[in-house]
Amino acid sequence: MSADYKRKGNQVDESEMERSLSLEDYPVILYCHGNSYDRAFEYRVSMYNLLNRLDYHVVSFDYRGYGDSPGTPNEAGVVSDSRVVYDYVKSHSYRNTLIVWGHSLGSAYV
Repeated sequence: MSADYKRKGNQVDESEMERSLSLEDYPVILYCHGNSYDRAFEYRVSMYNLLNRLDYHVVSFDYRGYGDSPGTPNEAGVVSDSRVVYDYVKSHSYRNTLIVWGHSLGSAYV
């Protein structure tokens, strides 16, 4: 799946996400970012694009209170948000390998 990660707030249509995860035979990386910044931080965007060029799907998200996600950041929220996204990706990636990659705070869930 290819997505434009160049601007903050970019979102992929849910039906497109489901189609891409289920039809394409590429490994999926669920990336759980660290405490500083959000999913659209320039370094992370470069990494997503590199992994995409290597034929990985990359799914990244913001925990509540980060980036454009509403709410207040807290430990329980990070775990809950990570689990919801994991369950969603797992249920739609079918035969694809799923790799969960956590950086710093994101490794708390992993």
